[in-house]
Amino acid sequence: MDEKMTNQLLPNQTIGIMGDRISSRYLAQEAQNMGFSVAGFSLEAESPAVSAAEYKLVGQANWEAFLGLASVVTYTDDWLPHATVENLATVQMPQGTNLLDLTDDHALSRAFFEAHAINILPYAIASSLEDISMAANKLGYPVVVKPVYKHGKHSESVILRGEFDLGVVAPLVDGGALIVETWLDNAREFAVAAVRNQVGELVTYPVVETKYDENQNRRVWSAKQLDADVIGVMDETVQQISNVIDYVGAYTTEFFFSEAGNVYVRDVFTGLGEVSVFYMQTTDVNVFKNHLRALTGQALSEVHETAEGILLPFIDTQVEQIYRHWQIKPAWQLAVYHSEVLLPVAGHVLALGDDIDKLWNQIKVAHVWDFGED
Repeated sequence: MDEKMTNQLLPNQTIGIMGDRISSRYLAQEAQNMGFSVAGFSLEAESPAVSAAEYKLVGQANWEAFLGLASVVTYTDDWLPHATVENLATVQMPQGTNLLDLTDDHALSRAFFEAHAINILPYAIASSLEDISMAANKLGYPVVVKPVYKHGKHSESVILRGEFDLGVVAPLVDGGALIVETWLDNAREFAVAAVRNQVGELVTYPVVETKYDENQNRRVWSAKQLDADVIGVMDETVQQISNVIDYVGAYTTEFFFSEAGNVYVRDVFTGLGEVSVFYMQTTDVNVFKNHLRALTGQALSEVHETAEGILLPFIDTQVEQIYRHWQIKPAWQLAVYHSEVLLPVAGHVLALGDDIDKLWNQIKVAHVWDFGED
């Protein structure tokens, strides 16, 4: 056995989980099902990681106690407060923080992709309106402008379609660095979750299609009518990234697929987000389980798709509409979060079946969600 695989954790030991997403609750539950105890840490007392844990550690004052309890530490979010990241820099953990750095710094991630010949959209760095104008003219409109550094869970961004839009981007210009990147209208967005273990072995999950709704919550559904060669390019790219990162656990690679048929990497994210939640009931081995297997030194389990599905988050103002379908939608798997930290997101519906078109029809006639012109 490879020496790297000797870093093993056995049941009855404690896994430390950090994160304010619903995925931290699911990870804690999976760890408990595998026989581990869970210590949850957050700066928020109502964090899902804390609420699901046997040991509840809240606030900076409890950081050392959290480390003392945990035999291994992991995080579920792709963005963490800077104070927390600084704390993690001193902790020896399999997951590491390299992908957190790439997630937080758009310029760093673009440099990483370029260094490893990973196909991305053309971009430039700017710090003033004049820089943005020059970059946009060079790249060609439309472009998207966003800060190099994320300032929270979602990056603020502005799409410019011509010189006449430059005034819209002015609030982002504060002397800091900005990314100006080619924007693709009508591009489809896809994602692939993968889990990498301690010796670099990788398992990948089926390609899914994604889209952000009007509330900036991510919808996820089974990717159908996608050529095998396109799926092959995405899987090869995920493997290519795995070959060059110092990381153990789950990560997600996001892609743009242009109308011209070109595949570009949008970003690579650490942690476990909505895509990982989607796989909980559409595959035979969920991402949370393989993430824990990687962290605790177990062999990774092969993954097979078991159902087609559509995952749609809903917010607090949609709860009453959701409950109207409680008795009449056998394909809907309903999850209600009961977490003030996650509001306005109140839960999600995962519709499961063997015909994605029928599932979409059932969802659209329910009139719960706004699909615009879709």
